[in-house]
Amino acid sequence: MIREYAVNPEVICSSVEILQRFFSDFGADKGRVIGAIPHQWYRDIERRIQLLGLTTIAKRKCFDNLRSFEKSSLVKRDGKPLDAHTWVEKAKLLNGQEIFEGILSDQVSVDEKLYDYRNMLESVPADWDIEQTKSVQRDALLISSAIEKSLRFSNRPVLFIDPYFDPLHEDSRTPIINCISSITAGRFGLKKIFIHTCEQQDIDYRRRKIRTDIERGMNECVQPLLPQGFEVELWVWPNNYIHDRFVITNHVGYAYGHGLSAAQFQDAIQVNINRISESARQFEYRRFSTAAGRLGDEIFIVGA
Repeated sequence: MIREYAVNPEVICSSVEILQRFFSDFGADKGRVIGAIPHQWYRDIERRIQLLGLTTIAKRKCFDNLRSFEKSSLVKRDGKPLDAHTWVEKAKLLNGQEIFEGILSDQVSVDEKLYDYRNMLESVPADWDIEQTKSVQRDALLISSAIEKSLRFSNRPVLFIDPYFDPLHEDSRTPIINCISSITAGRFGLKKIFIHTCEQQDIDYRRRKIRTDIERGMNECVQPLLPQGFEVELWVWPNNYIHDRFVITNHVGYAYGHGLSAAQFQDAIQVNINRISESARQFEYRRFSTAAGRLGDEIFIVGA
């Protein structure tokens, strides 16, 4: 549900029209992020915008868009300058290390995933149109693999928000453990996630979940499954604080219609996974980044 492209700054800023199209085409909330080539990609674009002869208002709007883009939709690559390479040579080199969905410049070589961004009518990367919503069966592997790339791109701890998360139940544990596997295998090798949940005071004891149950499940059932040194910090909130289920990274956010838990029975309702807007991602990220209103201290475990 998210794809990474290399896009040549020179081509992006070759005209005002192409720059406008770039801002419309790209963004993590649209499913398309940029691999930073060169490492100072942002500064390169900024410098080229200065040369476009824009009005003060237009220039300010471009820089506002660019700053917002950098925060959520620019993904680090090797952290090195072009050196003696041309931009296309560098993009091909990095594509050999970790594949881009497309290299967008001013040339065409479909076999090398190289496309002319100035003319996308003749050739376009495969699956250019990216779905906003994906429906998957309530299978632990499918639930986690739908957002695997987003987890691999994240360079800050991912937030898992689910009022019904219950570490005592395998259906809740397994998708989280699968997501942790994607995170540790990712580009930045992160070593921590946050889980946000709440108590469930249900009449049916099988669905009841209080803090002591959560803490026991984290220590007895989740901790033994963690990679060595991997940290999980769980916050418990009041019931009325969490209604929806989200996975939030520093690039993109997803809403899970029927939760993050798997289901074993044949007629289980499928999970609709929705990529949320950038404003919604920022709102949820901020909401769960402060301990104000949290019930008690965090529950903290680390893989042995």
